[in-house]
Amino acid sequence: MPIRNPGVDTTEPRPLPEPAASGEAARKTKVRSGSMERSVHTDLTNGKVTHKFFLDGGVFGPVGDFRLDDIGTVLSDVSDRRYTILPGDPLSAVATMEQTAGFDREDWAARIWTYSEQQATATEFHLISRLKAWSGEELIFEEENAHVIPRNGM
Repeated sequence: MPIRNPGVDTTEPRPLPEPAASGEAARKTKVRSGSMERSVHTDLTNGKVTHKFFLDGGVFGPVGDFRLDDIGTVLSDVSDRRYTILPGDPLSAVATMEQTAGFDREDWAARIWTYSEQQATATEFHLISRLKAWSGEELIFEEENAHVIPRNGM
């Protein structure tokens, strides 16, 4: 993380440079159509309710894959978020998010996969996170973390 020098006013955010004015938007080409799903499912055998938000296009909206024509890079981003709970049992709630981002060009490819999960007991929050990164087909990084955080009355 960057650290500001002592004596610098940290009460105001640092000004960011303005992007260069180009007059035209970056050229891009749709490579694959995306999709979006928002749904609520109730399991009639046990009453568990699952809210799902799936977005093929990730933070870009349901756009699928697109190529930045000026640099020839294809971007992809798929996000799947699920929130489950048994009505009447707040401690049964589980939130998960799985996301994959890809960056492909003629001579290289990179992909990142992340997963996070949160649930709670009466006294603790339980968090799990997983990360994998690939260069081409080679897995180059993998990490899993689990944290237990006291609720301290929350």
